[in-house]
Amino acid sequence: MPIDAINPTLQDAIFDFIVSASGFAEDKVIWNLPGIKRPEPPYLLLSISSGPRKTGNAETIYTGTQDQFKYPFRKEITLTVNSYADSGWLSVIGDITNGLELPTKQLILRDAGIAILNSTDPLDLSELLETDFEGRGAVDIFLAYTEEIIDTTGEIESVKIDQTIGTFESSQTIN
Repeated sequence: MPIDAINPTLQDAIFDFIVSASGFAEDKVIWNLPGIKRPEPPYLLLSISSGPRKTGNAETIYTGTQDQFKYPFRKEITLTVNSYADSGWLSVIGDITNGLELPTKQLILRDAGIAILNSTDPLDLSELLETDFEGRGAVDIFLAYTEEIIDTTGEIESVKIDQTIGTFESSQTIN
């Protein structure tokens, strides 16, 4: 799933949360983009592996502007965090999942309007690549946010009726 599936404010908040929770330097936390140059391990690779998907129905909210309504849609995404390290990847994944419970870390996401729903258990994805062993672990984090859509319905606000009967003429406006 491309990173541009979510807006830049959400991307930045997620990135900042992972940097804060993991303790990694910003240049060691990267979004999985085509052609991205990966740093030397240890590093974290972030991707939106699922979503955004709409859940439930939006409430209809009148904006106060003529014939305009706001629809806050609840969206959910799955953030996959891969930890690449020769050793210690489980500790880093643990720091991130622990951060999901810490109010100071949660605040980073909450300030951007992101709610933490759940996470999976860490998964060991280590493998032998040709002659080298690559240590890697992953965790999926389920997040939710609201995306507001404005809809202009084009409702008729008033009707003017002009009528003529013989020599009688009348005009009336109905609001």
